[in-house]
Amino acid sequence: GNGQQPLSDITRYTLLVACAPAVFAVSKLLAVLAPRWWTWCFLVAACFEAIVLVVFLRLVEQYLGGPEKALRACEIAAPHKVWAVQPLCLLWFPCYLCMSKRRFENSDYTAVKALVFQRALLMPTVALINVLWRPCEMATDPRQRQARNDVLSFVAALYGLSVFVQAAEKAVGRQAGRLRTKLWSLVCVLAANLTIFKLLAAHVPNHAAELLAGGCYGPVDVIAAQFAA
Repeated sequence: GNGQQPLSDITRYTLLVACAPAVFAVSKLLAVLAPRWWTWCFLVAACFEAIVLVVFLRLVEQYLGGPEKALRACEIAAPHKVWAVQPLCLLWFPCYLCMSKRRFENSDYTAVKALVFQRALLMPTVALINVLWRPCEMATDPRQRQARNDVLSFVAALYGLSVFVQAAEKAVGRQAGRLRTKLWSLVCVLAANLTIFKLLAAHVPNHAAELLAGGCYGPVDVIAAQFAA
């Protein structure tokens, strides 16, 4: 009754994705100010990352006319090398030369969603495990494998989104022109979220950083560890 128009799905999804830097920044600040609650801050950030990834997938679908029309719009677009997206295609450059142009298919759509949802499910799960079993209680080797798997999962999800954005650009042209810019902005934000704790940990001794991250000891023990280094 006040004459205001409801926000479109594209606007709502864009605003939610735009909130990611603020949410991640607050979670990192709280992790520094209250290291005992580090795992909970990580859980909040991981859940929001999962939401943002799924929302971005929905955003691309909205540019294509909605979830019901997205696949059909991509299927009738001009043939192209579906899985050859920069810069990841440079990793298998010889295979890229052998790829033939074809239309986007239902199997590609399913693969894209699988790559996105594996990340959306993995991150909150890992974060919850860290809450229940603190990192300081884990052996070093499992933590190293977790970090490696985390990076691989991150790259796979963004690869899937890149393939979908490329298909959307082929389908609707200029209407989806800003999607790639939004995608790379999201990549930068998520990459920063993935690495910021390592950068912070570099400013304190390694064993003190583990105390901060795991929250296994009180503030006095953490301060003592820092001065003992």
